[in-house]
Amino acid sequence: MNTIKMPTVATQKSYQDQGRLLISPEDRKLFPEVFQFSNNERGRDVLKLMREKYGDNHLLRVTVPSEEGAPIQGSNIYIKSAVIPIVRELTNENIRHLTPALSEKALRYGILPDATSTYEDLGAVVHSLKDPNSQLAKHLVAQAREAGVNIEFPMVFPYLVAVPDNKFPGGLRLDLDTKAMIDDLGIAYHEPSLRKGGQFKPDDPRLVVTGFPSEVGEGNRTLYTAQDGLRWVYRDRDLYLFANDVNLPYSVEAGRVSFVKGAAPQNLEARLTEIRAERDRQSADVDARFDEAMRMMRKQ
Repeated sequence: MNTIKMPTVATQKSYQDQGRLLISPEDRKLFPEVFQFSNNERGRDVLKLMREKYGDNHLLRVTVPSEEGAPIQGSNIYIKSAVIPIVRELTNENIRHLTPALSEKALRYGILPDATSTYEDLGAVVHSLKDPNSQLAKHLVAQAREAGVNIEFPMVFPYLVAVPDNKFPGGLRLDLDTKAMIDDLGIAYHEPSLRKGGQFKPDDPRLVVTGFPSEVGEGNRTLYTAQDGLRWVYRDRDLYLFANDVNLPYSVEAGRVSFVKGAAPQNLEARLTEIRAERDRQSADVDARFDEAMRMMRKQ
């Protein structure tokens, strides 16, 4: 196994919040901060460290736009798993992975830009220990078992870190990112909904809990799944969810890597419901006063 050279405290920088901030200013305090991997000071430093750690690995190639602050183009499960841990080490901040559940919350409340023209990698799912990608499936399941996770398929792995290893395809393997801030679902979790694909409703309440629907059969979004091996999990530009793709290195310019700074509030849904109810009450009160003013004016 190759040794990864991580940034030391001396190389860490104090970054200002820069780049494309994806949080609605009005509800800023309700959300963790969500950023894209972009062509800014932080992004360029991340790219430099990626080259130092992984060399010119073809699995990690991206397109850097000329425009300052524009999103870096290209993503796959390896790119995301290289970028997120490097940002965390480089900034010495609480950087989280954009998990399937956090992605659904961001979509529901409109804090991801260009969601209908880009795709986002969300991790891996192990349906079984058979091919395709059986070597990586067995490796991740063994790590999860060692970490005390109950093994039951299908299993979602949203917290991954890329590690140089010539024993794996492309010279990279994926490990569990044990330094990541893990939500209540754990570093890996069983997701029974992935046994069956189909259409689902975008307001399915389970989406913002696990990242996947509670039931399929009708709706205007679609879940594609499989029955064997390890597959790539992502959301595409049509807002479909895929847990059936075997081509882990796949990357095109529509790909984006997003990362989250800070913890996601557990009572987000309830708090947003309260805020919207208060807004509706205030709006109704304003409308009533306006109608009363118009009525008085007509009497004059």
